[in-house]
Amino acid sequence: MDGNLNLLKGWPWYQLMNYYTNLNYYYTNLNYYYTNLNYYYTNLHYYYTNLNYYYTNLHYYYTNLHYYYTNLNYYYTNLHYYYANLNYYYTNLNYYYTNLNYYYTNLNYYTNLHYYTNLHYYTNLHYYTNLNYYYTNLNYYYTTTPTYTTTPTYTTTTPTYTTTPTYTTTPT
Repeated sequence: MDGNLNLLKGWPWYQLMNYYTNLNYYYTNLNYYYTNLNYYYTNLHYYYTNLNYYYTNLHYYYTNLHYYYTNLNYYYTNLHYYYANLNYYYTNLNYYYTNLNYYYTNLNYYTNLHYYTNLHYYTNLHYYTNLNYYYTNLNYYYTTTPTYTTTPTYTTTTPTYTTTPTYTTTPT
């Protein structure tokens, strides 16, 4: 039988069948590797697409984060600027208010002083006018000019001010 098998192996159709069987085997393996390669390629494409997606989103979020940070810095800087100016204006307002209070107090003082001084002046003037009138009449009745041993003294008191301006609103 082995001799017959060797005889069969020598026939061309047997070798052709053997080559066909091997070719089918290699083709099956090639198909298997190709399928696996396609599978890995598909997965690689899928992972690459996802990586690109995540990278794009990361870039997007990073850009927005940078944008929001820049705006936050901008608003903080402006807030600091406005606060500094507000503090400056408040300080100046307090300063002007204090000076206004000072000038108002002095104005009230000088107004009252002027009023009382003039009143005192006019009162004294009226006194001297009356004295001159009486002295003229006295001179008319007497031929000699009387001599005055004492100079009239005037009780001059410093006027006191009863009204000091009060401020109902004090800046806090």
